[in-house]
Amino acid sequence: MDALPSVAITVAGVGLTIAVGFYLRRSRTIADGTDASVFALLVRVFIPALILSRVIGNEALSDWRNLVLPPATAFGLVTLGMLAAFGLATLMPKTLPAGKTRRTFALSAGMFNYGYITVPLVIALFAYDGGRTLAVLFVFNVGVEAAMWGVGLTLLAGHVEPGWWRRMFSPPVVATVIAVAVNLTDQALGLSESMPAPVAGVGEAIMTCLFWLGGAAVPMGLILTGSAIADDWLQCRLRQGVRTVVAASVLRLLILPALFIGLAVMVPMTPELRHVLIFQAAMPAAVFPIVLARHYQGDVGTALRVAIGTSIVAIVTMPIWIVLGLWLIR
Repeated sequence: MDALPSVAITVAGVGLTIAVGFYLRRSRTIADGTDASVFALLVRVFIPALILSRVIGNEALSDWRNLVLPPATAFGLVTLGMLAAFGLATLMPKTLPAGKTRRTFALSAGMFNYGYITVPLVIALFAYDGGRTLAVLFVFNVGVEAAMWGVGLTLLAGHVEPGWWRRMFSPPVVATVIAVAVNLTDQALGLSESMPAPVAGVGEAIMTCLFWLGGAAVPMGLILTGSAIADDWLQCRLRQGVRTVVAASVLRLLILPALFIGLAVMVPMTPELRHVLIFQAAMPAAVFPIVLARHYQGDVGTALRVAIGTSIVAIVTMPIWIVLGLWLIR
């Protein structure tokens, strides 16, 4: 528990960066209409560069368990979370009536924030492990994406969306697949060892470029998160949805974290996957379901309350779960 202050400071730093994004949006420094282009730059350039620069050549992914178990575990846990959230919603028919409100709650409360908050925390707290945990986190997130677009979108829309599987192949997922393929090819053929000096020099220059571009992903992602919250803040009406926020917080920040950490402690797995599970256990609900609710006629208000409400509560719970989980697996 001696690590609690340092973890809390790291979490506070993430929160302050989000607050900067909130302020920049409210002050119109980030102008109307600019979010979409910046978000596209983040998803298509900065995040793929971060993934490629951290995954290519990473020794943690020479272990087949870190290639197979993380995405499978992620898919199962996200699906379980959505089903648990839907079951909880059925116990609250007045607050979360059947239909789009209940389906939106299931998606929102079942999805944890798997990127913009988790990545900076892992980078800050596991800087000493050579990026092993971060690389496994990116592989883990492939399973999260599959569950979100496969199970989550079907749950939200109430039917199977045509071509849903194509949405899984986002730039970050493609970058992860490419990086893993490069690693496997190099392991099989030993290309890096036999590469001529000029070619190796070009490769180093490319990796340097990717490293620099990837460095912009975390602050940009957090600022955009704050900007999105600022846009939706007035629509959130937390006071009118107290029961929704409480239900989501109990599930997302109490019950599911205990399950995630229990798995990390009791089930045989690599140290890197244990670390990833602990960090994901502590996360609040994801912000992206707000976008999905808007696009697929869900209940945007419910998605807002779940995402913003759990994010506020997680300021307190996140450091506790992370420190407790890391202590239990030490």
